[in-house]
Amino acid sequence: MPHRPLHPVEETEEDSQSRAERWLMPYIEDSSLWPVLIVVMAALAAFLAPILLFAVYHLNLQAILVALLALWMTGRGIRWEWQARGRPGGLSVVLVLVWIVSASAVIYGLRKGWL
Repeated sequence: MPHRPLHPVEETEEDSQSRAERWLMPYIEDSSLWPVLIVVMAALAAFLAPILLFAVYHLNLQAILVALLALWMTGRGIRWEWQARGRPGGLSVVLVLVWIVSASAVIYGLRKGWL
């Protein structure tokens, strides 16, 4: 019977960086995966838009906290890429585009009276 540790092994920052390199960056660097990336970006924007609507327009406390969490996660992604590559790159562009599309959808919906 294999020996299992009683406590889970803590993940180091190097492990998380290599995992991000392996699972995230191929979608940005390989043009054959861009259709998948576009669908994921649209899904993220569709998830973020109602959160922004409730956070900014309705001033809902839970939505504000979730929006701040999403902003923090975006900042972590951009910071990771900056540390790994020495500059912002494709991941940063994708994350900023998701925020722009989400905010634009909310603004457009409010101006048209749909929301």
